[in-house]
Amino acid sequence: MPTISITHRDDHASGLYDPNTKTIKLLRGSILTIDLSRTPPSNIAGNYRTVRDHVRNGDIRALPDGTLEVVRDIPDLSPSAARVFADGKVGSGWDAWKLSNGELLDSLRPVGAKPAPKPPTCSTSPRLARPGVSLPPSGPALPPAPPPQLPGPAPTPPDIVRALVAWIQADPYRPPGRGYARGWDQRIRTYAYAVRGNPPAWPAVYAHVTPLITNLHALVAAYNWNMVNAATHLNVADRANLLILADQVRKWGGVPRPRAFADAWKVIKSAVLNARYHNAPMNSGWTKIASFATDGAPNAQTIWDSRVSTSVIWRLDRILHANGLTPAAILDHYDLGLVAGRANGAGAARARNYQLAGWPNGYGNWSCHLAGSDLVRDMVTVLNAPNSGFPLMPQPNGNPIPWDVFGVGLVLFMDGY
Repeated sequence: MPTISITHRDDHASGLYDPNTKTIKLLRGSILTIDLSRTPPSNIAGNYRTVRDHVRNGDIRALPDGTLEVVRDIPDLSPSAARVFADGKVGSGWDAWKLSNGELLDSLRPVGAKPAPKPPTCSTSPRLARPGVSLPPSGPALPPAPPPQLPGPAPTPPDIVRALVAWIQADPYRPPGRGYARGWDQRIRTYAYAVRGNPPAWPAVYAHVTPLITNLHALVAAYNWNMVNAATHLNVADRANLLILADQVRKWGGVPRPRAFADAWKVIKSAVLNARYHNAPMNSGWTKIASFATDGAPNAQTIWDSRVSTSVIWRLDRILHANGLTPAAILDHYDLGLVAGRANGAGAARARNYQLAGWPNGYGNWSCHLAGSDLVRDMVTVLNAPNSGFPLMPQPNGNPIPWDVFGVGLVLFMDGY
């Protein structure tokens, strides 16, 4: 089907709607009234970051009156993402765009993708069952847990995140060559990663990464990263140390050496400031460096690689499919993308079959790395909520503690194997 001309309901932006992909191309000359100086709600923070990326890359320019103008067409936006670009507001994009005849874009929305209306007496507060008692980490085969049903006729993204956390708790997991585990606490104890010889097990992980994280944090704390705009803004010793640390993190993760390793400072700055700067690169090596640099910070970032993205997106795919929803139910809140991994070998992610179409490619995409981190931080919040019923995070040498982004990432990494 051909694309269809649309305009924002306030007539200041225009685009082309593709009924085949259900995406919008925001056209050159569109005026955007989004206010990038304000702190947006968390459910559209990823869209704000993407707009800022386009401003930095020259696709969007600032005008004297405080509005923005699209300089180059911006394709492949969901209706809701395009709406945030245009006016910076939360809400359905299907109601924010109109056709040439004055009808809303919602008139073209596939019937199955429209949320059911909320009955006035129905509560949409989360009503997920508490996780069950953990089973031993070995033993006979355990039946898989089905994807959970979401609460209410119009579940929210937080409902979906709570369901994701609860399903990982309930679903038995069998790490390669070992018995079954169930529950977040038993899953983290199965962590290992592929190297030559015996793979380092969970207790050894912290011994390996703690010195790297500590040294990266010391370097990060030494600078105001808003003022770092070139490698030479770091002193000679720190530049050399950063390259050594980045290479050590890369080796820990078992990924190839980047072709532009001198870009490490760009990755650190982008990670610390939670937005892409200086066209900083992103891949399965850089995401690890960004994660280590922000570990423990309020904007702590996950390692959004093939393993973690496979775990998260495959489970979201099954949850949404089981509840009659499309990827838009979560992608309008988190700008997620699937990172393709190696097709074979010890570090390869398991092949997965997806029920739903429309999951974006997240490889090399800072927005996907940051959105995946937003989602993992929200998973941490669910796990640590008072009276949640979820187990605390075990520690190799001490009492269990509340979950953090790094610990959740270890569980997801193994779940994506």
